[in-house]
Amino acid sequence: MIRQGVFGPCGISSITDRTGVKGVDLGGYDLHLIVYIEGDRPRPIIHMAGDVDKRRYFEGYPDFMDLVEAFWPLSFDDALLLTTLFPLDRRYATPEGISRLNRYHRDSFFEGFLSASRGLLLYCHQLEQVCSMVQGMSPEDAIAIRRTWNQRSPSSAKLANIITISEDYTLLDLLNESTLERMGCVYDANFKGAYPLYQHVNRKH
Repeated sequence: MIRQGVFGPCGISSITDRTGVKGVDLGGYDLHLIVYIEGDRPRPIIHMAGDVDKRRYFEGYPDFMDLVEAFWPLSFDDALLLTTLFPLDRRYATPEGISRLNRYHRDSFFEGFLSASRGLLLYCHQLEQVCSMVQGMSPEDAIAIRRTWNQRSPSSAKLANIITISEDYTLLDLLNESTLERMGCVYDANFKGAYPLYQHVNRKH
């Protein structure tokens, strides 16, 4: 069973307690939680916080399972995309929104490389892999580049612009073309949420 709901900071339900959210200080925020329940063991799939005084933050998000059903048959790649993307931007929390994700890439290699995320450079590990592939960076150096980029430091764009992918194509070009927003951040892939969702949906069908 998949449960979705918004819980106030002073009245968190026992479901959220048992998922490990109990110890989180939400302060003045509501918790929007989607959990997978199997027997007595709820497992969080997605959680995100919004200002209590702005409850409309959560309006416009569709029922999550309706969105999942629209992608049937649901591949694991799509389960990962949905669980990672759903909290980030409501514009993409619809089948129509996700269908518009496809990005044009000047280097055709990246159309295949990013096909699992529909052309979007969304995940931290994708950016690290690009750095390793095009510059032969060590994992540690690739992680450092990714952190610098996500910190939006003044030098991040300059650094990305000197990392070349081909003669007239830089890492900055790829980031501008492929991230959620122009020069946008990359995010941790929500594997912990995607696995129970994928298993539940495919078992259900």
